[in-house]
Amino acid sequence: MKKRAVIFILMLSLVLTMSACQQESAPDPNRTLVLVNDEAIIQSEFDIEYTKSADYIESLGSTITPEMETQLKNDVLQSMIRDLLLKQYAKKDDYEPTAENIENLYQQYVTQHETEDKLKAALEERGFTVEDFRSDLELQLDIDYYLNQYVKDNDLVSMTIVTDKEVEDEFLRYVLETGNETLKLSDVEAQIKSSLGQQKMRTLITKITDQLMIESKIEDKVVFE
Repeated sequence: MKKRAVIFILMLSLVLTMSACQQESAPDPNRTLVLVNDEAIIQSEFDIEYTKSADYIESLGSTITPEMETQLKNDVLQSMIRDLLLKQYAKKDDYEPTAENIENLYQQYVTQHETEDKLKAALEERGFTVEDFRSDLELQLDIDYYLNQYVKDNDLVSMTIVTDKEVEDEFLRYVLETGNETLKLSDVEAQIKSSLGQQKMRTLITKITDQLMIESKIEDKVVFE
């Protein structure tokens, strides 16, 4: 009888431990991780973005260590704050994309996926409908307009320009790195210019959102440790 009691206690302890672990690994999906101008970013939204980032890193063959996981979680949340700020400030302007604007952008994505059916299939795999996607495109057009106006109003146009020298320097760096001395600048000039332009835009967006964070009310932010 005593032996049975010991076994029961051990089993109960194991069940309680497993239950505690499950609770720890599954936080409340509605938990607020941060308030940005009184608008919440909640756990379920964060989980989606974190999974995307983690999957991408692992697709490159990297293993996410506990230290990397902590840093990645904080980086993802910070990125979500910046994205939300852009959405909030973009909504304040008077610009509204037209149906034609949205359709033109939509057709660009159709072209990238070869057919509309393939685009729809790709969206369905990610749990999106075409209507959801068009709403996202409308918001993106609004944000693009806001960023363009911000750049003009704050004399930041020079930060977006890719010079010929920058293209040439990047080309030479690539040739030296790969040892491909037969490669011609004309073969990769467009790709290099596009890549440098994207880098400059990311840098500019960081600069803009840094300023928006100063001007905004960001409260109760969770810090992952």
